[in-house]
Amino acid sequence: MDAPSLGRRLTPPLTLLLFAALWSGCVIRSVNQPAGACREPQPLCGEWAGAWDSNAERGEAYLSVTRVSGREVEGLVLLRGRFPEQGKDLPFTGTFENNELVGTILTSSGSPPIQWQVRLDAAGTALKGRGFDGAWTDLYLTKRR
Repeated sequence: MDAPSLGRRLTPPLTLLLFAALWSGCVIRSVNQPAGACREPQPLCGEWAGAWDSNAERGEAYLSVTRVSGREVEGLVLLRGRFPEQGKDLPFTGTFENNELVGTILTSSGSPPIQWQVRLDAAGTALKGRGFDGAWTDLYLTKRR
């Protein structure tokens, strides 16, 4: 007498339960890691901290790159200082090409978006450039993790 195959040993409810478990595992993985989600060794992925300096005023700047998909980059910026949006996580979008990140920080309604451009150093640990929100501001950021 032949040993029963795996398909014959599983009852319909057990087969359905197994299928549901596999399917839900795939859904959970896709939600936790969306397409383009940051995974090392992409040089921009992670947390950056530093400062902005407009000669007259200075403040802290934090950048969190949460998604890189091809040239497209997304994340959050936190600015402290004279900005009306200071202390708020502001979404940004940008493009990264030839070690240069050009982005737009979306501000609250009634305020124009902040345009900025930074260059990644050869070591991949520092971003330096300028931003414009009605006046030019220098930006300096170092990778934290």
